Amino acid sequence: HAKVVKDMIARGGDILKEDRMGLTALHFNALIQHDATAAAFGDRVSEQPMSSTHNATPQEMVEATAYCVQSPPVKVKVAKEDGKVEAMDSLTFLKHFGVWYQRSVQLTDEYLRCMFSSVLDEEGAELMADPRKNELTKLFKASKEEEALGLAFISKEVGYGVFALKPFKQGDYVCSYGGVLENSSILKDQARSAWIFTIMALDKLPFKTDATLYRSFGAFLNHSDQGNLTPEHIVAKGAPMAVFVANKDIAVGEQLCYDYNGRLHTLFCQNNIPSFVALQPLAPATVQALTAAC
Repeated sequence: HAKVVKDMIARGGDILKEDRMGLTALHFNALIQHDATAAAFGDRVSEQPMSSTHNATPQEMVEATAYCVQSPPVKVKVAKEDGKVEAMDSLTFLKHFGVWYQRSVQLTDEYLRCMFSSVLDEEGAELMADPRKNELTKLFKASKEEEALGLAFISKEVGYGVFALKPFKQGDYVCSYGGVLENSSILKDQARSAWIFTIMALDKLPFKTDATLYRSFGAFLNHSDQGNLTPEHIVAKGAPMAVFVANKDIAVGEQLCYDYNGRLHTLFCQNNIPSFVALQPLAPATVQALTAAC
């Protein structure tokens, strides 16, 4: 690889030119992680071109395949079952919930193979040509949702819910659905899982987000037939993913929710939604404690 790169640069090759998959030589270098190949790029190895199809810089592709905790580090505000409020770092969150907190979607090898087969060529280009989707992608990348949202224990039957610690206007970006991008055909027990999310129609993208091991606020959202959030799909950091947008004005303390139908498995929805309890706002004292947590 190093010799090929040296020859390409010596002959005046354009290392910023995208191939048919929408990736430059620098993107491939970042994914390969080979020291000699990286050295062959010289000073240009630090350049960060944005893929026109996958909406990712080389560094963002690395982050999407690293299977690591949220970076830069954040703290998630949690009101626990015992009534105590804590701002949890990654390890504390893992110990408490048994999952890693990660706002971005992590890419599997199978998805990368499909990506190299141009699975997102048309869909990715279409999404990136949409001004609204581009705006949502920028908001996702710049998000500080951990400051605007809190998790609070509701009951043993319900578990946790997500609550607004600041007001949102209709159309505002609220949070993302993080997890691992897996092929739908190999995901097991979808009919019994509350953590497998359909991003878009499977004939367009045969992959779903599995939030079993990596999870963000989106996976903690509870169901409502009249949800105050609407999921939208974007392409960011190399991955198709879902983000949630306010479909009405939302007040401080209000529980955030969306309609599970069409997003979680049909049998899961049929078997569970009828038993779900009505959603309630968070007590003002708990809102105040979460807001003050740091």
